[in-house]
Amino acid sequence: MTDKHKIAGILSIISGALGFLGGLGMAAFFILIFRTVGQQPAPRGGSPMPPDLLRIMEILYGVFGIAFALVGVLAIAGGILTLKRRHWGFALVGAIASSIAFYPTGIVAVIFTCLAKPEFQAREAMPSPQTASVDRGPIAG
Repeated sequence: MTDKHKIAGILSIISGALGFLGGLGMAAFFILIFRTVGQQPAPRGGSPMPPDLLRIMEILYGVFGIAFALVGVLAIAGGILTLKRRHWGFALVGAIASSIAFYPTGIVAVIFTCLAKPEFQAREAMPSPQTASVDRGPIAG
């Protein structure tokens, strides 16, 4: 058995963490920028940007940043499931989310998650420790 699932899980978690931090940073940065621009005096002879436009842009970029952070959280959750070798479909969704969050490590996580599918299936075929230790006794028929 190989450790492709471990490589995929770690890369998904790294991509997710970078995406989460990047999304929060992007939201905070643009909110700060648009609030700063809104407080600047108008240039000579010109009109300042309409406050409604600045507010719309602030909300829009804030929502994009929060959405990007949520993609990072999805990638982290998928990475954790990949390390545990549970729910291959959701692990693949997390790996795809990690490629959206941070492409260089995310695309490698997708590849390794696809290659690790037999490892997920092998784990599912193994009996769990709770059911393996139960003495069923003679079968009456």
